[in-house]
Amino acid sequence: KDSEMPLEIKVVSWSPFIPENADDSSLPTGYLEYSFTNRSSTALNFSFTFASQNFMRQKLSNQKNDDVVIPIENGFILRQPQGEGQPFRQGDFSVVAIENAKVNCQWNRGGWFDYQTELWHNIEEGLCSEMPAYAEGESSPGGSLSIPFALDIGETKTIRIILSWYVPFSELSHGKNKNLDLKKECYRPWYAEKFKDIYEIVEYSKNNYENLHKKSESFAKSLNSLALPHEILEAVSANLSILKSPTVLRQKDGRFWAWEGCF
Repeated sequence: KDSEMPLEIKVVSWSPFIPENADDSSLPTGYLEYSFTNRSSTALNFSFTFASQNFMRQKLSNQKNDDVVIPIENGFILRQPQGEGQPFRQGDFSVVAIENAKVNCQWNRGGWFDYQTELWHNIEEGLCSEMPAYAEGESSPGGSLSIPFALDIGETKTIRIILSWYVPFSELSHGKNKNLDLKKECYRPWYAEKFKDIYEIVEYSKNNYENLHKKSESFAKSLNSLALPHEILEAVSANLSILKSPTVLRQKDGRFWAWEGCF
């Protein structure tokens, strides 16, 4: 809440976590649900914007950046290609709305903080820009999606955002062998075996939204409704959350690769 804003806003975030369903609980996906309620005395128009720098970028020394921001239906993908001989650099992160959205993949490429200044100006003015990706080989600092909407007095609207990622290769291995085949002998996540790319993950996460939400919420409510001391519930939930962290890695063949710590 903000005294200067006519909106009351609630944000709910969650990721699939369903006992006895290891696959759906291993999805590289998280969801954000923004609910907006008009608390003013008049109907009003609004615009919602979700923006992100391309944090997937991995710069190469003495070389031109090869990262890109590209559109996907109702969203954008922050992409880092693997480059020649470096499969572990490859990574995609997608931001997709579960409704029609206007997507901007061409942020200002000026110096210093120009792109942030222009981005905030557009948000402040309620502008919903639509721009395609830059020409091949030219990177954008980031991407954004915008959704204009109107609310009557007391009306509520919920905007749902899917965040997904696909990083199929790594440099992680057991031991210090410098001659490892990165594509065969290093850690690869489970989802890289089940899904061929970020598009398949997004499609699955979108098509199964209702079912994943229902079962994950049911488990969370069941766990928190147990008549157990607070210390017990805290210990159980803390250890369960470790399964969703990089401390435990589920490999492409289904085995767990567990670490004492996460460094």
